[in-house]
Amino acid sequence: MEKGGRGQELLNLVATGKVLSGETNDWKFAGAIWSDAYIYNVMESICMALAVSPEGDTELARAQAHLRAKMEEWIPIILAAQDKDGYIHFLHVRQPEEPGWNGFHRRQRQHAFRHRHVRRALV
Repeated sequence: MEKGGRGQELLNLVATGKVLSGETNDWKFAGAIWSDAYIYNVMESICMALAVSPEGDTELARAQAHLRAKMEEWIPIILAAQDKDGYIHFLHVRQPEEPGWNGFHRRQRQHAFRHRHVRRALV
């Protein structure tokens, strides 16, 4: 992952974890304010792919091993990016009190959309 390249959504989460752990960083949020949802979409899809039995298909087993390794890489990043109340979002760490549309706090507006993917991946 490189700044400005593919993976900016994951880099937003990496930066969030650094800020929450007290580290300073110069990362500026990249993408739309909801773009971290793409990470949860991908994780949900990986979980679905891992639920398929390879039944002797070595190519599928190799692909699943790669996907499992990706999940093992991403899970600690996401856990580190969780705020003390369990919420995850880079802009809330940097700008925690900024109001959103119609006077709603961003957390209220985006919570259900993004975390629906996490819940579905756990099934």
